[in-house]
Amino acid sequence: MKKAIVTGATGFIGSYLVKELINNGYRVLAIIRPNSNNRYRLENLSDVKILECDLSDLKNAGKNINENYDYFFHLGWEGVYGENQSNYIVQIRNIEYALDAMELANKTNCTRFIGAGSIQEKECLVEMQKSQEVTNQGNAYKTAKLASHFYCKLKANKAKIDFFWPLLTNTYGVGETSTRLINSAIQKLINGEEPTLTKGEHLYNFIYITDAVRAYRIIAERGISYNDYIIGSERVIPLKEYLEELKDVVNPNLTLGFGKHIYNGVYMTKKDLYNKNLYTDTGYKTNVPFKVGVKMTADWQRRELTGSKLINKE
Repeated sequence: MKKAIVTGATGFIGSYLVKELINNGYRVLAIIRPNSNNRYRLENLSDVKILECDLSDLKNAGKNINENYDYFFHLGWEGVYGENQSNYIVQIRNIEYALDAMELANKTNCTRFIGAGSIQEKECLVEMQKSQEVTNQGNAYKTAKLASHFYCKLKANKAKIDFFWPLLTNTYGVGETSTRLINSAIQKLINGEEPTLTKGEHLYNFIYITDAVRAYRIIAERGISYNDYIIGSERVIPLKEYLEELKDVVNPNLTLGFGKHIYNGVYMTKKDLYNKNLYTDTGYKTNVPFKVGVKMTADWQRRELTGSKLINKE
């Protein structure tokens, strides 16, 4: 039986990954924050052992682990949403935590380390290379992701462990409670409100949550160490087209408020948002078309979030 360690295991992505691993014959050690409000996401799961350990104490977690593992998935991260995304003190700590996770992977004899990279790392590289001031303070998060990527890559070479840092594009799905774009747009349309949006001319790539976590597993099992992987669909199109499809599924009678916000972000290319490596190296394919994923998410919101508000907290 394959065995894996997962940090950030009660988060939206982490909890889905734990279920994906269990459903494919893994035993999982789920490392979670003490007194996590999202512990319910791991309830009634077989083949899961829970270790309460704050990210700040990962360096000592090995004292409580008495067996070896095969794979280490580091998804734990502070300040993914809200004010802490621009808090450089919080984000610098995440770099240290990522290196502590790599050390723990080494101590538990994991042969493969899979980090949670972000497509925003590419945005950061573009923004930081411009000969002008950087006004987007969210770059603290992006910069920490990028620094963690490079530091862990260095440490992996020294530790002789297979290294993967796939860049996740934009995931969504049933169970997510954040105010990210897909979630907030769906809720506004359900409530009969017009979402206020940019012109939607920039390219996007969305992937449903179950497809995303399956990609993490398949990369761990079949991926080529140090290769560049992007976790996303093969469909890179202007954001406006995605949102028009979303509206048609959720509430076709409403209009979308395109152009009511100014877009100050980076204009990514198709090459930035998609490469063939995941598909050619592993045989991976996505299973959930965008409209199907949106319908499932909207149906869940109607059932579970009636009268509730989305929150920027995982």
